Amino acid sequence: MNCYELLHFNFSNIQVARNSVDNALTMESCDKTEPIDILTDARHGTRKNARQTDVICIGNKTKKVVSYKVITCDDDRVAQRHETIGTKRIYEELESKNVHIHKHAHDNNASITKYVRENHTDTINQLDNWHALKQLEKSLKTIAQGPRRTKGIQWHPELEDKPHAVRTHAYYCLMNCDADANKLKAMLLN
Repeated sequence: MNCYELLHFNFSNIQVARNSVDNALTMESCDKTEPIDILTDARHGTRKNARQTDVICIGNKTKKVVSYKVITCDDDRVAQRHETIGTKRIYEELESKNVHIHKHAHDNNASITKYVRENHTDTINQLDNWHALKQLEKSLKTIAQGPRRTKGIQWHPELEDKPHAVRTHAYYCLMNCDADANKLKAMLLN
């Protein structure tokens, strides 16, 4: 493959990706008056001091990518800020297309929480399922595990093996409640 063919191949792939994202956004927001629910996350090129970060925005209804941004060290030298910068650019892009956001789920990133709280007051900010249930398991461990001297006082040995099982059950309930709060509550209490 010569240089011209390689360049044409890369541009055609980029165009296919853009068309796919545009189609997904159209499917997600078929009624322009209704706001959409999104989930964002970032993937860094390496674990520490990433040269490049991909920030992806997925529509909740279709589970397809409705926007993505690539942030590099040219945008900001500190890799820990890449996710926030990408999220801001995603919001700007969606606003330019007159797409409003009702709920924004993300991993437990304090800077994104702050950005959404201060700049998008009509958007509900929440943790994604995995991180929310991780917090549930962590909270349960406080009453299920601890030092031997507080056994039976602050924590109970009968609950020692339960936090992970409760987390698994809660995840199943979330995935099968059909977004009905009463059904979710009944399933969790089962």
